[in-house]
Amino acid sequence: MAKAAPKSGVTKSGVTESGVTESGVTDSCVPEIGETAGVIWERLSSNGDSTVAKLVKEVDQSRDVVMQALGWLAREEKVEIVEKGRSRIVRLR
Repeated sequence: MAKAAPKSGVTKSGVTESGVTESGVTDSCVPEIGETAGVIWERLSSNGDSTVAKLVKEVDQSRDVVMQALGWLAREEKVEIVEKGRSRIVRLR
């Protein structure tokens, strides 16, 4: 079965000419997530381990962006996230 051609104005990567993906997400969220990852890394470097809940309160971003930034850092093996009771503790590797 042949793949369907991209919708008009949508590139092969699924991003429109205006920078919006087919799902409606702008590509501008990637820099925001990266910047938030940097803020989280700096905070952990200065203050030590923290809970996810505390990071969400302290970082001036939505919970979704903080969680995406933590995922970014975890994927790059910059942090580890361990469960302790009902909390998740984030620490630098």
